[in-house]
Amino acid sequence: NHLIDVLRGSKRKQIIERGHETLTTYGLLREMPQLQLLSCVNQLVDLGYLRRSEGAYPVLSLAGKAWDVLRGSEQVAFSTPKDPTPEQREGEYDAGCFEMLRKLRARLASERNVAAYVIFSDASLQEMARSRPTREELFAGISGVGRRRLVDFGAVFCEAIAEYCRVNGVEADLVTAKEQPRPPARRKAPAQGRKAEAFTMFAAKANIVDVAAHFGLSPRTVADYLVDYVVQERPQSVAAWVDAHAYARVVAAADTVGESLLKPIFEHLEGTIGYDQIKIVLAHRRLADS
Repeated sequence: NHLIDVLRGSKRKQIIERGHETLTTYGLLREMPQLQLLSCVNQLVDLGYLRRSEGAYPVLSLAGKAWDVLRGSEQVAFSTPKDPTPEQREGEYDAGCFEMLRKLRARLASERNVAAYVIFSDASLQEMARSRPTREELFAGISGVGRRRLVDFGAVFCEAIAEYCRVNGVEADLVTAKEQPRPPARRKAPAQGRKAEAFTMFAAKANIVDVAAHFGLSPRTVADYLVDYVVQERPQSVAAWVDAHAYARVVAAADTVGESLLKPIFEHLEGTIGYDQIKIVLAHRRLADS
């Protein structure tokens, strides 16, 4: 990637020929590992701060949201790629396949009018690009592919991977199928009484403070009601309670430190997003895996 090479101060022939070693940004991020820098660029694209053109030689340009960052009125929080596991170190992911999958994800996200990370995280796409599954029973073994994502996206992703492998002459299906599918999660009993009334208010997009005042309850208790509402009623969006930027930061943090415990996510976000919002995002995110 030419941009990455410029930022890292590469002395490649193309950079010297074009005079790009004279740019003020040349070598600005030379200390940042290449894969980490590439991850940051991809995240800026996914979050809507950068725009990537189509074609064999895509060009990056600033998107509308970028101006808020340049003016200093908004900050971007990047997730740090996890260290590869021993299994992953045995073979890096196929960069060409990964880029193809990113474009497919972007198209699907655009069609559904959702953020790209709602479809799949970069970590999931990298695992797909590493093992290149072309059968749905193998695709189900990819981290982040739950029952719903398997139904919604299994066929289209497997077909795209199969076509990529055929065109590029690379081996496919470097994975093993899951032995048994996970049993469906048990759903809680329907809400009753005060909680049922709170669910009705949530359906009307009432915020936590207003619901707490209505019942004379603490915001923490109402936030727990809201988490239960998300789990049971499965709303398509939780934007009424967590803005898109905060949602993206929580997802990125969960991808980095895992989502089994809340405290590591809270600390990774340096306390800028509260536990209640983290719980709401995780509950909503898990709907795609159920």
